[in-house]
Amino acid sequence: MSRDQLSVVLTSRREAVLSAEVRAQVQRIYREFGQSFAQGQVLVELDAASFHRLNLEKTDVFLEAARKAYAVTSQLFKEKSASILELEKAKAELAVAEVNRKFSLRNVNVCRIAAPYGGRVEKLFVNEHELVDEGRPLIKIVDDTVLRARIILPSDLFGSLKIGQPMPILIKETGKEVTAKVSHISAVMDPASGTFEVYAEVANSDGTLRSGMTGRLLISGGKN
Repeated sequence: MSRDQLSVVLTSRREAVLSAEVRAQVQRIYREFGQSFAQGQVLVELDAASFHRLNLEKTDVFLEAARKAYAVTSQLFKEKSASILELEKAKAELAVAEVNRKFSLRNVNVCRIAAPYGGRVEKLFVNEHELVDEGRPLIKIVDDTVLRARIILPSDLFGSLKIGQPMPILIKETGKEVTAKVSHISAVMDPASGTFEVYAEVANSDGTLRSGMTGRLLISGGKN
């Protein structure tokens, strides 16, 4: 039974680029490069008042007018003073006004860019007071509460690994040992190199580790 030292690279388990869903000015940035945040916390806020709240007020006016028009047309239809076509037209205009109002309300709500999960800011793509278009990347985030250790192992260790198995890793940058647990084992071997890939997860709730750190793995296994 041999005991080999193998290289390990830590990466974030999840990462995402959050983009603007509407055209607006960047009003405030709540979390800067490298700072941590919790799930649901607002990271970037766009200025909804400059455009989208005005649009919402306008759709409110049209919706109220459509409701009154439909009520009047319904009464006239009951009194046989309006046709079924006029009633259906008023009903359709009310439905359109309701959809437009919902869309405008959505545009106001999406001006607050919230974190889908806890983590850290990897990169900011905009500055405060900058006007951004729909689809413009705003901020890149990573989830570092649990890091993923990517390991390339020799094929003779394949049968010795199981999901959930602990694996000690010595982190180069900190000089400390952490314990990872195997989460994924490749289903195929690389015939050219005689290796296979393994992922192991490292708990990092205290935030002491960073994506991109490297280390060395000590693992028992293989054939004599």
